[in-house]
Amino acid sequence: AIRYRYNKKKKQKFIKQRCFFQRNDVWWTRITFYCKRYVRESNKYYLDSLPTELNYEFNGVKLKFTHGSPNAINEYLFENGTNTKNVMESLDSDILVCAHTHIPSFKKFENKTYINVGSIGKPKIGRPNITYSIIEINEEGKSKVHFRELEYDKHKIIKDCQMLNFPNALIESYKSGAE
Repeated sequence: AIRYRYNKKKKQKFIKQRCFFQRNDVWWTRITFYCKRYVRESNKYYLDSLPTELNYEFNGVKLKFTHGSPNAINEYLFENGTNTKNVMESLDSDILVCAHTHIPSFKKFENKTYINVGSIGKPKIGRPNITYSIIEINEEGKSKVHFRELEYDKHKIIKDCQMLNFPNALIESYKSGAE
């Protein structure tokens, strides 16, 4: 796991960042209330102890893992986005692995590779399945990316969301895999 920042002095900011709720509608208000009520202090401190990025080297290839982007935990990097191009130009690694959009994708940027692994929690691919990627790096440092999609027990998540009185729009998004 890669942490979201927790600022003890600004607990409200924690809720907005940790739960990524910035919309001003009933759905987000209710989920924010849920997070405030159920995310324990011990969880907040644990999350704060996690790194914001992970860096590895394998067969001479440098990999950087982050939730959003190297710039911000909640920055969306879409494969054709201008901000993605800018991030890739300044990247100090060969491969960037991120996930914040929940949409699996892959793109080469000259000698660097962008990979969004998708989501094992909240799919946004138009199908209610989880996605992940497998990255192969051979001995010569050449990489290949394989995306996988699996069905999972979405009914348990849907049941929990209904029990906790989460908004119907959120529940429907788990059923359909669409935002």
